[in-house]
Amino acid sequence: MKRDGQRRFCDRLEERYTVHGVDQAVVVDLASTSESPEAVRDEGDVEKGKAEVRRLKEELRVAKEETRKKTGEAMLLKDECQRARRERAAFETEVAALRTKVAELETGRDRDIRRGSRAARREVANGFREVLASLENRWVNKKKEVSAEIQLHEVVANLDLLNEIKNEG
Repeated sequence: MKRDGQRRFCDRLEERYTVHGVDQAVVVDLASTSESPEAVRDEGDVEKGKAEVRRLKEELRVAKEETRKKTGEAMLLKDECQRARRERAAFETEVAALRTKVAELETGRDRDIRRGSRAARREVANGFREVLASLENRWVNKKKEVSAEIQLHEVVANLDLLNEIKNEG
């Protein structure tokens, strides 16, 4: 009956060590020291067993403490990762908004360029019309002048002809 109780104790101890990450060799070593009281003959062996139990308890405490520290570090890293994801999502949203704004500004710039270009073309066209109108006026005036000059030459030729006829006759 005592043997079953010791076996269950060893099993529970082994489960605890497994949960807290204690090496299996330590559990086997502990199990080998859990002999029945009849087998223990020397007080020195009992003291060695107690010292081994204290050492194992200390290792268990250290393992638990390390586990707590690592769990805390993992939680901090998890929180930092979530914060980084939120920041990334915020940055992606901001980048999308800025891209939209850039597209709108480019559209506005293109529209302004087209308007400015149309206005410049109109100005150039109006300038050419003015130049053409001026040239046309000059041409018309030149035609009138040339026509008047031709008429003048005809009249002078006619007068000369009349004077010649008058002088001969």
